[in-house]
Amino acid sequence: MAKPIFEVAGVGLPAASEAKTGLDGDIYAVQGYDAAALFDIGLTAVGGDAKAQDKMIAAMGAAKIDSPRGPLSFNKAHNPIQNIYLREVRNGRNEMVSIAQANVDDPARGCKMA
Repeated sequence: MAKPIFEVAGVGLPAASEAKTGLDGDIYAVQGYDAAALFDIGLTAVGGDAKAQDKMIAAMGAAKIDSPRGPLSFNKAHNPIQNIYLREVRNGRNEMVSIAQANVDDPARGCKMA
């Protein structure tokens, strides 16, 4: 049986969410997890000084997150580098079937940051 997309990295977000809220963790919960992990990386790099924006942004741009949806990092334009999954609704659940493409990286053509 295929695992839900957000158990790919073994974080177990759906079970943790269900235990806490009575609801399955969904893609919005995963995005919240990723945002919190990224913010933690940035704040840790600056010792909690959110005013050290350049250093914080650099640390966040270099971040490699073991997300519940799989590996997540960022390119020079700050776009995510991530797997794209083929998903299917099975028994009322959105489940991962396979990785459609690994490490998708938007080339950010025309972006001055790239």
